[in-house]
Amino acid sequence: MPEEKYKLNQVSVRLKLSEETPLYSTEQINSPRRAIDVMKDMMRQLDREYVCIVNLDNGNRPINFNIVSIGSINASLVTMRELLKSSILSNAASLIMLHSHPSYRTEKPVPSKEDNITTLNVMMATDLMGITLQDHVVVSGGSGSIYSYRAELKDKFSVEGLQEIIGLTKAAPVLAEEQTVYEIHDTEVSDLGPKRVIEYRETEDQPNEGSEIVDSFRAETEKKFNMIGGMDSGKVEAYIKDTAEKIFSDYGIEAETTEVIITGSRCRGLEMNGSDLDIVLEYKGEEPKEVVAAVLNDEKSVIGGVRVDIIPLQKDKDESLENYLLKEMEKLREAEKDFAERKAVEKFSERPKLGKNRPKRKEERSSLREKLRVRKAAYDVNFRQKKITDQHHKTERSV
Repeated sequence: MPEEKYKLNQVSVRLKLSEETPLYSTEQINSPRRAIDVMKDMMRQLDREYVCIVNLDNGNRPINFNIVSIGSINASLVTMRELLKSSILSNAASLIMLHSHPSYRTEKPVPSKEDNITTLNVMMATDLMGITLQDHVVVSGGSGSIYSYRAELKDKFSVEGLQEIIGLTKAAPVLAEEQTVYEIHDTEVSDLGPKRVIEYRETEDQPNEGSEIVDSFRAETEKKFNMIGGMDSGKVEAYIKDTAEKIFSDYGIEAETTEVIITGSRCRGLEMNGSDLDIVLEYKGEEPKEVVAAVLNDEKSVIGGVRVDIIPLQKDKDESLENYLLKEMEKLREAEKDFAERKAVEKFSERPKLGKNRPKRKEERSSLREKLRVRKAAYDVNFRQKKITDQHHKTERSV
């Protein structure tokens, strides 16, 4: 006997609710737990961040779900008015908020500070509307594991408890017009994508010289890098890191990207037309770098019309990234000298050349006028002589 399928309807909001493609389950979707199970199976497969709402009636039975926001791979923006529209139109008594962490691959996702602030803001907004926030659930990409605020925080799943966790001294934060939901800690989001922000931390007991070398190299690149496809060096590196992690996941490669940094001529603005963008990608894992290089470069990544060439560096197996960058610095110093000499030659070649096209000096121009005057005088003499000869011939013929 075939299993009976139960559906959780999806609605979208315009001026009224309209039904869209539903989600199905072989078990009745009659509890918040079952709704979360159905939603997480869908959300763990998504390649970017979604923010969803499941609306519940007075008996805590799911009514429908609504996709409130679709963001980038590491952030999403949601406004309180959009978030609550479907709940109000569905006459919901309570709701569950869910959002995905597509780049999170661990067993249990860890909420960010932005997640905590968003949860607090949603809780205050729903309280004002007379709707209860039952839970805020974070779904991990790939594994589908979840972090439930209600289950994890227990008694602290309240306005006062969240304020304490966030460290607010005021009674409540101002509700943002657009609230950022989940943002990777070392990135910031703009219309052009993520940008890496490297914070160098060093303790007195354990100075980290290697990190200084990486940070110094990256800082010089940020000053001299020519933007590609509207992206600066930080955004390019973050984009390649996210792309590499997705490729590793798709191919089932057990590797963790630890660092991505632009090298080669483009990292110093020395590139020629048609030159590739060289990227060193340091990773941890047992997969040989030849395999990693083949998989990463088989995708033939292109940014702003520029081909990307990824050079993998296996952490703790190959030379350190710091040593690699020290060698790269030596090469770049020579390349900068060559570039400066080439520019000097090009500038010299643009100067007026000696020879026929060289501008005439004043005395040379005077000499030329004199030559023209002599030539014209000679022409006049010849012309008059010819007229005299012609007249003489006419006279002879008439006689």
